[in-house]
Amino acid sequence: MRSTGIVAFRDSKLKTFPDEILDLDRSVRTLDLTNNRIVDIPVEIGKLTNLQRLYVGCEKFWNTGND
Repeated sequence: MRSTGIVAFRDSKLKTFPDEILDLDRSVRTLDLTNNRIVDIPVEIGKLTNLQRLYVGCEKFWNTGND
């Protein structure tokens, strides 16, 4: 089976970032978190070294940790 590199949690009503995504490190090229209730994206998202597209469209945005 071949991996597409796409992880989609669109419209999943998530309140927190799914930590299991970080375990996929080099496999993830596209991450879609659109229309969820996530308020924080962990700094560890940098582990996703092949991430090319991150979709987070929502009404509220999160704390990036760069305050």
